[in-house]
Amino acid sequence: PMWTNGEVEILAWACVLDSIRPNMVVRIAVVSIYGGRKGELAQLSSSDICLDGDKSSIYISTTKHGVRRKQPIPPSLTPLFSVPVSPI
Repeated sequence: PMWTNGEVEILAWACVLDSIRPNMVVRIAVVSIYGGRKGELAQLSSSDICLDGDKSSIYISTTKHGVRRKQPIPPSLTPLFSVPVSPI
């Protein structure tokens, strides 16, 4: 990853404090942690997110025919992923 989990958490919470829509904060977290492409972020929805404590994960669709894999969500960021997310 480009940033540590702690740095991503600081960035994400700063975004919340600056009144960015919560579903966009989720997209910022996804691109910061997993490096998703614009088209992949646009397709993201709540059905792609599984919140289960330390086993929380996210499926990110691929736009270049890659393999869609379950990615872990860092426990410190799980609250950010609890907001409703719809494709844009």
